Amino acid sequence: MPLISLIVIVLAFVELAVLWLVAGVIGWPAAIFVLVAISVVGVVIVRREGVAASRRLSEAMRSGVVPEDEAVGAALIAVGGVLVFVPGYVTGLAGFCLLIPPIRAFLGRGVKRYMHRRLNRPTYRTVRATATVIRHGPETGVSDAIPLPPPPATDVAGETPTDPGRPAAGDIDDLWRRFESGDDGR
Repeated sequence: MPLISLIVIVLAFVELAVLWLVAGVIGWPAAIFVLVAISVVGVVIVRREGVAASRRLSEAMRSGVVPEDEAVGAALIAVGGVLVFVPGYVTGLAGFCLLIPPIRAFLGRGVKRYMHRRLNRPTYRTVRATATVIRHGPETGVSDAIPLPPPPATDVAGETPTDPGRPAAGDIDDLWRRFESGDDGR
């Protein structure tokens, strides 16, 4: 959270410096008028682009296609709308850039690449838990439970040694086979 606070503070100072420079060139009343005009025009453009993005998103979902491009485009339009609505020359310029379709498409490809890398990156998290699988059904009743084996020991490098003849503990396919066959692992 401190990084976001620092960014907001630095952005506020940059916006004030740019406003001061613009007001020195065109005067304060004109500089304030331009700020208001940027926000008003930006809201109109955001509304038009947002409706179009919503339509494209709905059409893609109706056709059964995963609407990756449409969702990223809609998110960038929303961010652009916020940036345009916030009074400032720098944020207004950044917001207008996100509302221009070719720039939005270019940035959208980068966002999608980043998200794919981020979501497909392996995570290294150690979880120690015990669980009980409960078989439900008319013939078993709810009280018939299969205890899971304890988690396997790990070696010095953090890798889990496994027996090639038996799936690793926690293997969902092995667990499902044991569940259906009634084998409690003992």
